[in-house]
This record gives sequence, C-alpha cells and structure tokens, in this order.
Amino acid sequence: MTTRRSTNSARRTAILAGVAACAMPLFALAQQPATEAPAKQPADAGLIIEERASGVDEVVAAPESVDPSKVPYEARGLDVEEKVGSRLPMDLQFTNAEGKLVALDDYFDDENGGKTPGAKPAVIVMAYYHCPVVCKTLIDKLVQTLNGVNYVPGQEYNLLVFSFDPKEDARSANVAKELYVGQYNGDEKAAQEGFQFHVGTATASRTLADSLGFRYKFLTDTGEFSHPVVVFLATPEGRVSRYLYGYEQAPRDMRLAIMEASEGKLVRTIGERLMNFCYMYDPTRGTYTLQAFRVMQIGGALSLVLLSALVGGLLLYERSRKRAGGAGKADGGGGGSSPPLANKPPAPRSTPATS
Repeated sequence: MTTRRSTNSARRTAILAGVAACAMPLFALAQQPATEAPAKQPADAGLIIEERASGVDEVVAAPESVDPSKVPYEARGLDVEEKVGSRLPMDLQFTNAEGKLVALDDYFDDENGGKTPGAKPAVIVMAYYHCPVVCKTLIDKLVQTLNGVNYVPGQEYNLLVFSFDPKEDARSANVAKELYVGQYNGDEKAAQEGFQFHVGTATASRTLADSLGFRYKFLTDTGEFSHPVVVFLATPEGRVSRYLYGYEQAPRDMRLAIMEASEGKLVRTIGERLMNFCYMYDPTRGTYTLQAFRVMQIGGALSLVLLSALVGGLLLYERSRKRAGGAGKADGGGGGSSPPLANKPPAPRSTPATS
C-alpha cells in the first residue's frame, strides 16, 4: 500500500465531515462530545454489514500530529486508500434506476482494446439514497458543479452513482435519478442518458468500494453509515484517474479532471490543450494549479518559434534583395552591347531631286 501523507489532511477533513452529519443522532444519544471515543465499545458497535471482499483492511497512515484517540470512533478506519491507475472489476453487476441489471463493463472499454459503445470518462460517487444529510448534499453540489462544466453527460462523460446500502432498491435509485436530472440545467435527454443511479448487493458494493479504496461502515445505533466525502474519476477503460475530496468542486477543477480522465480525447481547442498541459492536480491543496515550469516551457517554445520566424524572414529578404540586384546588373548591359535606339540621332530626311 502506498502512503500519501500529503493528502491525509484533505482525506481526514472529508471523512470527519461525512461522519459529523451521518452520525449526529448517535452523538446526541450518547450525550458525549464527538471527539471522545466510548470507553468500551460493544462487540457489534460499528459493525460492517459483511466482511471485506478482499480480506485486507489496509488504512492510509494518519499524520504524525494527529492523536488517534482524538478521532471519533465512527471515523476510525475510514481513511481513503488512493488507487490511481487500478482497474475497476468489470464483472460487477448492479441494478440501475430502470430496474435493469447492468455490469461495469457496460460503461467502459475492454482492457484488451475492445471498444464498448458509449464508453467514456466517468464521475463516480458511492453513497446511499436515504442518507439524511451528507450524500444528498454531496450529489446536490456535484450536479451544481456539472452545470458549470461545458461537457455533455451521456456524450462526453457519465455520472455513475452506486448505493452501498443493500436495503435500497431500484425504486430508490429511480427517485434519486429523477431528482438530480431535474436539477441539471442542460439537455434533460442527455442527463437521462448520462446520469446513471444504481443499487446492488452488499457483496457487489463492498467489492466496488475496495477497488476504489473507499471505506464505509454501518452504525447500528443510528441505522446510518459513516463514510468519507469523495468523488472519483475513471478513464474510458475503467481505471481510477483522480480523487476529489469534499462537498464542493470548482467547475474548472471538474472540467480538468474529466479532461484528464479522457486521456486527451476531450481536448478540442488550442486553449483546452494549453489548459490540459499547464494545470496539474496539487494533492496538498486538493485542486488543480497552474504549473510555472510548464508555462515557462510554452513561453520558451513560443520564443523559439518567433525567433526562428524572424531569422527565416531576414534570410529570405536578403536572398530576394541579392536576386533583384543581380537582375539589375544583367539589364544594365555589358561593354559590347549597342546603346538603345532611343539614344541614336534621327536619320536625315532625303530631298527628292528636281530637274
């Protein structure tokens, strides 16, 4: 497992934000500060619905300055393990909002180069539809962000939402889909095609969460889940490309993340190509930032092009001037040529003889 200490602060903030809302009823019942862990947890407290499919429970290391005892019990073990570059399990099956059984490979290309009709970059969310605060807020804010992105859902990217609550059914997914399609400001038909909401079994949800490095657990005291607040990006081949933490993402960051996930396929203009080259994701800030070195590279390349054009223009001018000079000498004549007829005196007229 790769430990990324530079992103731990953003992850922990996202986790605590999710826990604060999802587990709020638990804190009220317990009548104790959220930062205090229970003195002794019952055997089934925080019980996960079923064992992790991978059988491995690796957690990204917390920063040295964080005292584990100060982390709320509900948030423990919920750090996100980033798996950028890993491929999602394409054989996983879920039920979509229309009640149809679909597999992940319906949305992504085959690993061996086979093309799936409609495969495109994906914005992925793991949530549950009856979540009292966190999940609804996350998807609300996400749709607002997508309203500011000039890419068309269903044509240039997909939004894929997966519920990890096995008690939810296709009807729950359908209600959620209609709600968020209605919040989209663009083409409703495109949103109907590109916004896909799913439910699945506990096993399928846990396996997908493991492949994303996403952890959640069921809180028996409240009947809710605690989980991080994070949005995932995946390439058309189904490989994880980016993690975006927190409730709100700037439209520019989402656009760059989708562009990055498309592996350059959505770069349509020179401006987008320059943006794709000059901006890089900064994990310490949790946003895309302008890279000074790359701007300098472009500036150097432009300077070289302009200098080359200037030198080339001067050389062409000098060559054409020399050619013009040579032609003038040839027309001016050599030593043996006769003067022009215009410079000859007119011939005398002959007078007819008279008798």
